[in-house]
Formats: sequence, structure tokens, C-alpha cells
Amino acid sequence: MPSELTFFKRALPHIVGALSLCLIAILLFSLQNPVSLDDGLRHFAMARLMSEQGIAAADWSRFFSHGYFAHHTVDPWFLSNVAFIPFLPLGPILGLKLFALFLILLLLVVFLYACFVFRTPPIVSAVSVGLLLFFDPSFFYRLLLGRPYELITPLAVLIIIAAISKRPFLIGLSLMLCVLLSQIFIFPLLIAFTAVLWRLSLCEWKEARMLLTWVFLGLFAGFFLHPDSLQYAFYIRDTFLRIPLLPGIELGLEMQSGFRLGSRLLVIVGIVTLLHSVLFKEGITLRQYGECGLSFLIFLTLLFITFFLLWARAVDFLWPTLILLLTLLLSVSPGIFSRTMIAILPKKLSGNRRMGFYILLLLLASVVFSMHRTLRASDGDRSLETYTQALRFVPQGAMVLNVDWHFFMPAVLVRPDLRYATGIDPSYTYLDSPKALGLFASLTTPKFQSSPTEEEVRAWLKEILALYPSDYLVFFRGRHETIITKLEKDLKMIDVSGSREVAVFRAKET
Repeated sequence: MPSELTFFKRALPHIVGALSLCLIAILLFSLQNPVSLDDGLRHFAMARLMSEQGIAAADWSRFFSHGYFAHHTVDPWFLSNVAFIPFLPLGPILGLKLFALFLILLLLVVFLYACFVFRTPPIVSAVSVGLLLFFDPSFFYRLLLGRPYELITPLAVLIIIAAISKRPFLIGLSLMLCVLLSQIFIFPLLIAFTAVLWRLSLCEWKEARMLLTWVFLGLFAGFFLHPDSLQYAFYIRDTFLRIPLLPGIELGLEMQSGFRLGSRLLVIVGIVTLLHSVLFKEGITLRQYGECGLSFLIFLTLLFITFFLLWARAVDFLWPTLILLLTLLLSVSPGIFSRTMIAILPKKLSGNRRMGFYILLLLLASVVFSMHRTLRASDGDRSLETYTQALRFVPQGAMVLNVDWHFFMPAVLVRPDLRYATGIDPSYTYLDSPKALGLFASLTTPKFQSSPTEEEVRAWLKEILALYPSDYLVFFRGRHETIITKLEKDLKMIDVSGSREVAVFRAKET
């Protein structure tokens, strides 16, 4: 009996991981439509194009009539698109859900490897797995999206583990994959350079040199293996590094500040701070603090908190780093959590572990059930059939002026034979034509939202079509009902979509 209990205790993190994966699978498969109509769809469309034309032959210019990618043959998400190819036979809806499960499984494997490296007690590992997946709603939601960007999260965690356990080869390999996966390899690269500085702070010159060597080897290997190496480098320099700093443009929600999403993060930050105070009171030296990796993870956490306050998407790196920090703290000093609770809570509460477990379980369950309820309630709003029906009368090869850039993601999946004026992010329109982006933005001003005159609407149409000549105009009804009404009543244009969500007009009628 004791041996069976010991085995169960050791296997507990893996059991919790497997049950978590099953729970997420049930959540995903209870939905009839994708979790979100965003980037995963366009990557699926590109993967399909790659499977037809060859991995190195496909690029985003095939899908655009205007904007940055219409004039630049570069794929900043090369390996991310390739990663979708095995899921193509399943179709976009099932394929995206299984891809999301694959990403979560990969993150679990890497995180459990971290617990092994840290020699984390099994119960602590199991709790950390639950916290990682479910405690922060925004991170949990992003895991469900099936975005290939989330492939970089486990690789970033692997770089952190490799830095602490002195495995520079793993850092080089992970960085190479990150470069091929996405432009946001900048974040894992920053982690790697921070690891070099950390080793230098410990006066470990040899390890720092070896680590720096593998960082550059991984970086150069990634660019060398990329099919558009030179264009990719120019893209990073001229585009990606400029986008967060562009003034006065409507960036996606993930590129805005994450300040309003940080309540759960503050809870973990508070716990980590308390544990640190107890650890220092117990006499840990700065040398020990640095050698075990705590100083490295503290610096990374502070760095990613800063990024998170600027860009919400930094939660992909902040949350795993914060949970790794908590896990390492509980591994370096076993029993520190109990000692901390005894120090700050009444005796009856501090010794009641079972109550603490139930409270944590209730919190995690509330996140899962709340997410499930929200996604189920909005499931019908994410039907791809809406876009198939709206574009059914648009002929093959037509140029579509989609006023709303996020229309591109589902549209390119159901109608990859068309060419779109905007998409992926409004910053790409700005880089191509700031004036065009200004005209799109003017539709959300009070003048166009209330009662624009017929002359104003005609002038707007003439100006935007002069910049972006197109065959069809597309509007989301929920955002542009006023101008759609003007086009139909005053300009006598006919909506050919027959859709309640989308309006499609022939541009030649203007």
C-alpha cells in the first residue's frame, strides 16, 4: 500500500496534466465553431496554399491586392504555417482545435520537464500545472485559440530551463525554431541574452561565452534556413520593430496595454513576494539566490511585467515565467509556503491544507466554467458559413476592399481565391498608405456614425477607391450601419451578400 501511494504521488503531476488536457478537449469539442475568428484561420489558409504550391513557393502576396504584403514577398510566420500542414485533412474547425490541444500538450511536457530539473515536489508540480493552465483567464483563452504563435511559449520556457540547467545546445536549437516560427522570436532572444548577463553576474565567464555562442548560432541558423532570409531581416528592421511605436493607429487588443487584465497576475506576484521575504529572513545568501536561478527569473518577470503593461500579448511569456518562478521558489526551499502561511494567517487557517486545496480548486474550476459559458454563448457568432454566404456572388480573382481589417482572417480561409485590401493588422495598411488607414478610421468618427451627407459618402468612396482600386466593397453591418444605409438609399447601391452581418457592394456601381 505505501508503495502504491508513493507511485501515485510521483505520478500526480502527470495525472493532473492528463486530466487538464481532457477537460480542455471536452470544452473545445463542445463548440461547433472555432474559438475565435482570428489568426489561426489565416495560418490554416497559408498552410493549405503551401501544401498545393510547395512550402517555399507560397507567400502572403497571393492574398492581398494592397497593403504591405501585396508588395513584399516575405513570410514572417514560415514555420508556424508549416506546423498546420499535418492538420489540413481534418478541416479548419477540427484542425484548429486539435492544434490547440497539441500546443497545450507541448507546453505541459516542457513545464513538467522544468519541474524535473528543479526537483520540484510532486504535489507542488501538480498545483503549478493547474495554475499555469487555468488560473489566468487571458492566458487560458489564448491557449484555446490554436494560434501558432503559442508554439513559441513552450520554446521560451525551454530556453529558461536550459539556461538554469546549463544546456546551451537546447538554447541554440530553441532559438533557431523560434526564428523560423515567428517574428516574436525577439522575446525568446531577449530571454537568452538575459541568461548571458545572469551568468556574467555570477562570474561564470566560460558558461557565459558558451551560452552566447549558441545564442548566435541559433539566431543565424534560423535566418539561414528561412526561405526569405534577407527579406525577413528587412521586415524585422523596417516593420516589426516599428509597429508597436506607430502613432495614432488602431492596433489589435493584444498590442494594447494589459493593465486591465492583470488581476490574477497580481495574486501570484503577491504570493511570490511573500515567499521571497520569508526566504531572506531564513538567511539565503545573494550567491545562493543567484546560483539557483531565482535572480534570473525575478529579472525576467519584472521585464515581462513591463512589456505586459505596454502590450497585452506579453502574457504569453509573463505568465509561464511567473509560474516557473513560484515553482522554483517552492523547490529551493521545501515547506516555505506552509511556513509563510503560518507567519501571516491565524493558526486555524494556516494549518488547514485541505481548505486551501478546495479554495484553489474552486478558483480554477470557476475560470474553466466561466470560459466555457462565454464561448458557448457566442458560438453561433463565429460561424464560417457567414463569410461563405456573404462572398458567394463575388467572382474568383476579384479584388475586395474590406474596410474592416479583421474580416480578412475568416474570409481568406473560405475564399482564398480573392485578393483583399486589408488584413492581419491595420499597421500593415499604415506602412503602405497612412492616408488609406486614415480614411478607414474616419468611418468610426461621430460624423460618419451619425448622419453623413450624400456628398461626404461619395467623396469618401472616390478617395478610397483612388488609393485602393477594387472590385467589391465589404463592411461589417454592426460597425457601419449608417454608411451602409447611405450607400443603399442615397447612392442606390445593392448589397449582393444577402447577409445580416456583412454588406458587400460592387465598387463599379459608385
